[in-house]
Amino acid sequence: MRYGSVPLNQANGARLAHARRLPDGSRLSKGHALVPSDLEALSNSGVESVTVFRLDPDDVAEDEAAHAIAELLSGPGTKIRPATTGRSNIVADVSGLVQIHAGIIDRLNRVNEAVTVSTLRPDAPVRRGSLVATVKIVPFATSRTVLEACQSAAEPSASAVQIQPFRRVRTELVLTEIPGMSTELLVRSEEAMRVRLGRTGNELDRVHRCRHDAGDIERHLVDAIGRGADLVLVLGASAVGDRSDVLPEALRRAGGETLRLGIPVDPGNLTLIGALSDRIILGVPGCARSTRRNGFDWVLERVLTGADVRTLEVAALGVGGLLKEPAQRPQPRREVEEPETPTLQVAGVVLAAGQSKRMGEANKLLEPVLGEPMVRRVVRTALDGGLDPVIVVLGHQETEVRESLFGLPVQFVWNPEYQAGMGTSVGRGIGELGPDTAGAMILLGDMPWVSPEQVKQLTHAFSPSEDRGICVPMVRRKRGNPIVWAARYFHHLKALDGDIGARHLLSEYDRDVCEVQMSGDEVLRDIDTLAALADAARTGG
Repeated sequence: MRYGSVPLNQANGARLAHARRLPDGSRLSKGHALVPSDLEALSNSGVESVTVFRLDPDDVAEDEAAHAIAELLSGPGTKIRPATTGRSNIVADVSGLVQIHAGIIDRLNRVNEAVTVSTLRPDAPVRRGSLVATVKIVPFATSRTVLEACQSAAEPSASAVQIQPFRRVRTELVLTEIPGMSTELLVRSEEAMRVRLGRTGNELDRVHRCRHDAGDIERHLVDAIGRGADLVLVLGASAVGDRSDVLPEALRRAGGETLRLGIPVDPGNLTLIGALSDRIILGVPGCARSTRRNGFDWVLERVLTGADVRTLEVAALGVGGLLKEPAQRPQPRREVEEPETPTLQVAGVVLAAGQSKRMGEANKLLEPVLGEPMVRRVVRTALDGGLDPVIVVLGHQETEVRESLFGLPVQFVWNPEYQAGMGTSVGRGIGELGPDTAGAMILLGDMPWVSPEQVKQLTHAFSPSEDRGICVPMVRRKRGNPIVWAARYFHHLKALDGDIGARHLLSEYDRDVCEVQMSGDEVLRDIDTLAALADAARTGG
């Protein structure tokens, strides 16, 4: 190919390298073959030379070359769109998982800089019509020699890009529950399963609820298989933590087996893969109560393409298996995603100075909840949630509270004004943070049900540079605790007084508030009465 700037009297028949606009408003597009009338119009507008290209006999024009290479790559389940501007797109002709022969793509991209091929990642889920791969010829043409080298690299016997289609399978869902469990949570869990199955063209054929008991689950598994279910999903009231736990035990009693407990994809680690009478049983992790994609979807989608779960390369999912957990407002302004930069470090401030006036003589923070002092449980949640440092604000019964936290890597600060109210404790805790602290989470010492996962969900959402400088947990349109505050609000928090706290700042700085949806109501529950305290000590809830 010959390329360069030439006088107008040498440009007849050549093709424009760059688009040109004429004085009358008409436009000569890139690649346009110049004719005498074009040259006359250019000359009349004062142009003396143009940048053009001419193809040599051995050249293949960009569209023709791109289409030819796309044909080499396109396999079952895909089709090729007409090439334009040197680009040929390969799209999905069915819904399923993308299968990529990485070796072929790599070899093609090494043939010549003129040829570029880009694809989705292997096993990416796509719908029919989705773009899967694109071939772009960088210059206006490439040689037949390069095209022949691409043909050799592409291994015609192997399809480099294809779609493994989703199958329609009969699926049943078992939801287990424990006393006091929210009915709304079960409804949302069922809806989340319907949504993710719908992405693959599947649906739930039956839904069952039962006690979180191995015998009850066993009965439902056997009944589902007896009805002809190909796939049974079990979403338990509590996570599966061991092969002796409730769901694996139920599967064993039913005559099945646990093939894999735990996958190297986070969130979604606690996915269980099992089999019963040659049918597939999947234990669903708690994160799948949300419709957001997680590691469970990676397993479910492979199952729905007909993959053999006994030979599924689960261990290979770890590279790339650290997924984002975007925060999403339910409706106020916009959907926001976790920033590409690493999660900012957030400190924790645990308020443990209160007098528990409504609890009589007892200091509720020292009362046992599931076998340990309530405040110790809250502090461990802060530590396990990745907060660093963790500051504990002391006041009432300082010595006893400090002793209850013996051995935990925390910092203590004394609030001499603790009797004036919670606001003074917030200010004292924030005042202990260094100048490099990006944000702080304020945790209440009487909210022992908040989990480390919920703490992480809030810190992952936190991004002051993207108008997410205040992160608030949300359940059923109701705001809860704990709340993350960016450093730019620390001066307001230090100035708090009395027992009002920082709630008024949420409305004052509404533009910066990110409401993070939670799957459970733990962020709404504190222990404020003797009855609630007795119930927590007795039942753990």
